[in-house]
Amino acid sequence: MAERVVCLRSFMAVLVCLIFSVLSTIDQYVDFANETLFWMVSCTLLNHSSTLQYKPTAGVVCHTRR
Repeated sequence: MAERVVCLRSFMAVLVCLIFSVLSTIDQYVDFANETLFWMVSCTLLNHSSTLQYKPTAGVVCHTRR
């Protein structure tokens, strides 16, 4: 059950980022969308920086469990 909640939160975060990315292409919403995306990415990186690992052989960033 806990994994479903994590997956739902991740899905919602990606969906919101996608919506703001689309809004950033509309002149009326450019400033608001860009500022919101900046803070969302900053908070995400701060919250998950201890669980992210770069694997140079795979060329990807992997999320590790605590």
